[in-house]
Amino acid sequence: MRAIERRRGYAVKGETPIPIPEGAVRIEYVENTSTTRLDTGYTPTADTVIQFKFMPITLSGDITLGYYITDSNDFRFFNAGGRIYFDSFGGTRANTGTGKQVVNNIYELELGNFYVKDLIAGSVLVDKTPKYTGIGNRTIFLNRDPYVGGRPATKNRWYYLKLYEGSVLKMYLIPIRIETVGYLYDVVSQQTLSTAAGDWALGPDLT
Repeated sequence: MRAIERRRGYAVKGETPIPIPEGAVRIEYVENTSTTRLDTGYTPTADTVIQFKFMPITLSGDITLGYYITDSNDFRFFNAGGRIYFDSFGGTRANTGTGKQVVNNIYELELGNFYVKDLIAGSVLVDKTPKYTGIGNRTIFLNRDPYVGGRPATKNRWYYLKLYEGSVLKMYLIPIRIETVGYLYDVVSQQTLSTAAGDWALGPDLT
């Protein structure tokens, strides 16, 4: 049954089939090289909720997810000194205090209006008020905002990313490969997203 679904453009994880492009193979993750970055094309709002599973390969103060213009004009999730930070519209910053992020550990997190939740532990890492309002000024990037000159890309493995507007799923990115090239595929729009720079390293096939 699985082999038939794969030929029809499906990959199966557990018992749930997810449609993917014909000829593509679903893989466990994509991992960035030293320059790999991806533009999701999505501008965040105060109602945006992002769920993602990832593994940080290195810790730095550069962007894991989001964008950066200045410290007073950004929307970014990042880590510095092993602590996670979440910057919102208007330059307001929240961090986990004693919360830590460790290299080569897998995390599943949810970012919403000024909170960060650990989806595995069920704990809230950040919950800050007042909540932010309005809409962002740029689209959300993975690994690096290319408008920040001279800043390196962060190194991460990406297992999935779901982006909601309120309760409505707007984007669901999963890793795939077509032959030996890796992509993130949006299940919602059925679009394959190419990287803005660099190539993904490939995780193992999901069977």
